[in-house]
Order: sequence, then structure tokens, then C-alpha cells
Amino acid sequence: MTTPTNEHDAAWLGWSRALVSMLFPAGLGSAQHFAFGQTTLLVDFADGDAQIANAEVFRIGDAMPAATASFVPLSSLSDAYRLFLQRTNSPELASALADMAAADSTSQSAFNMCVKTGSEAPAGSTTGSGSSGSQLLTTFVPAYQLDAAFRLRYQEWQTASSQGRHGSGGVIKFCTTSGGSDTAAPAPTLARSLVSATSSATNATRAASPATPAAAPPPFLRVSATPAPMMTMAAKDAASAAPLNGSVTSGPISLEVSFTGLGTFMLSPGRWFNAAAIQLFAGQLSAADRTVFFGADGVLARRVYQVVVGFEPAVRLEFDDPQAFQEAVTHVGSAQAGSIGVGPFDFDAGTVDATSGDTLAITLGPAASTLPILLGVVSTDVANPPPVA
Repeated sequence: MTTPTNEHDAAWLGWSRALVSMLFPAGLGSAQHFAFGQTTLLVDFADGDAQIANAEVFRIGDAMPAATASFVPLSSLSDAYRLFLQRTNSPELASALADMAAADSTSQSAFNMCVKTGSEAPAGSTTGSGSSGSQLLTTFVPAYQLDAAFRLRYQEWQTASSQGRHGSGGVIKFCTTSGGSDTAAPAPTLARSLVSATSSATNATRAASPATPAAAPPPFLRVSATPAPMMTMAAKDAASAAPLNGSVTSGPISLEVSFTGLGTFMLSPGRWFNAAAIQLFAGQLSAADRTVFFGADGVLARRVYQVVVGFEPAVRLEFDDPQAFQEAVTHVGSAQAGSIGVGPFDFDAGTVDATSGDTLAITLGPAASTLPILLGVVSTDVANPPPVA
């Protein structure tokens, strides 16, 4: 089951509009940009091991977002900032360079944090020394802080899940075709709601053009032969994302995506990052360097400001066309179907519930989980140096 290219493009656009409208009804600031995930990312922000959680915070926070509608890392914020300080080469930045050096230290300091990276050893396995354990490497990286409210909210989501209060985190409704109308509030100005370049010319172009992902998204509705052991990343690679051959499901389909938990949380670099130093000294760079660092595709153009996190999503699809509904049910119930994907979500096909009474609907999830989902990030411009002549 797949959707035609023009319809799944419209569906991805409907999803992004509805998500942004719900989370940011007043819109974003002119220097802020939203990048949504056309495939979701599981983020272990709440791991019981604080050092593993730190590694997840660093992985997201240190990724400098590219100027695209989807969250795509362009560079490392800490690396780009370090290079900026070195390139500026001003005696007045000696203190900032010392702070950055402390952040890079292999010993604990006020400017770094301890993380564990690598993979957990499978149960029953042994390490190279012959003893059982994990294959994780402990090291230090520049510090980042995730909003302290996240832990509290996560516990609330876990409680709601155990009590069966699914959907209590919020509900997003929209239609998969451009002909349908979103039931969510109208989206803010697209130049503000989706990632845009820092130049006014690029902003004007994006405001006038459709807010579609830079890369072609996978089909919005798809059935895959690959099972989904739990709600996980959709279309992690071309093989797992390949839809089965079969009838095309077309026509307007209303979607309702509900979450056990949904929220936005601040994610900021630690004390090693000096925003004032960038603002004050960015203009001293050469024209070429200003473009390299702060241009539309600059390595230090923007940084992650907030993360949008969801927990235990469920999807309800309502069909107007009985034939389209039956095609979907047939494909979902086929022996080949391992999982069904809707937008950024994949669900085990065995958990799908289809009803054909007064309403033609398919319900997917929620799947019990301990891992939150990164639905998108809000980034903010780092500096606005004098324009390049």
C-alpha cells in the first residue's frame, strides 16, 4: 500500500503544518526555525544511566542543523565554535579559548560532562577480556543542558501510560491530501515555522514556496515486510522502507495522531559557549570566513534551541472511500505485512485494529515504550554579522 508522490508530499506537508500549529500557535521568532523529522528518532534522554542520557543530549544538542525543513546535522557546534575562536585570534578571547579547552579536557571540569558511547553487549556475551559486560566507552565531551522539566514530564508520561491514559498528551488532526482541510489551527508563516536560511532573500523565497522536505520523503502510507519490534524509526534505510507492491491507496484520508506525552524542552550548550563573544567578534572575520561560518549553509549559522519530544503515539486513519479502506485492510492483514507506516511512525501490523461500521477506520498503537521520540527541533540563529559586500 503506497500513496502517489503528489499525495504523500501533501500528507507530509499536512503533518508538518499540523504539528507546528499545535506546538507553536503564536509562531516563532524571526531568528528561530523549526525542522521536523520526516523519519523519527528515538532518543534515550531518560535512560537510568545518566552518562548514557548525557550522550543522547550531546548527540542532539551538538548537531548544528542544516537549513532544511528536516532535521539534518550539518556540523558540530562545539567544533565550529572552537574554530571560530581560533580563526578570530583575538587576545580578548583568551578567556573563551580557555573555557573551550576545559570543555575539551579528558578530565572532569565545569565545562564538560561524562558520557558513555558505543553499544550494550548482548545478554550472555563476553567482552574481549572474557568477562561479561557492556561495550561502552566512557569519555568527556563539552557539556549541554536539557531542560530539567523533561525528567518530571517523562515520569508523568510513564504514569499516564501505566494507567491507560493514552492520548492525554495531545492530539493532532489533519487530512492527507491538499484538497482536505486541516482541523488544526492554520500554520504560522511558513518562513517562521520551517527552517530557512539567514539571508532575507532566501527567507522571502521560502515564504513564497511550498514547505516540503529538501529530500524526497518516503511514502506517507506504506506497508513493509519488515516487522516493527516496537514503534520505531520509519524508513531507516531503503531496504526497510521499501513498500510492498500492490494497489494504490488514494483519496482523502483523515488522520488523528495522539500522544501519551508531547512537549517542547530547552536544550542549550554549557558554560563553554559564549554567545556574546560571537556577536561581538563575528564582524572581524573576513568576508569569506563570515560566509563559511554564518552564511545560509555556514557551519556556525544556528544552534539547537528546543527539542520537540513525543511519547507513545497512536494513529487513527479514517477513510471516505470504502474501496480505499478495503485495500488498506487487505494489505495490512496480508501474510507479507510485517509493519505499517504512517508518516514518521512504524507499527507492528499485528496490532492494527480495523473497523467498518459507521466509520471506516484503522487504528495503530499505541505501543508500550520507554523511549521518547524526537519529532523535531527549533534552532536559533547564532549571529548576524555585517553582510558580505
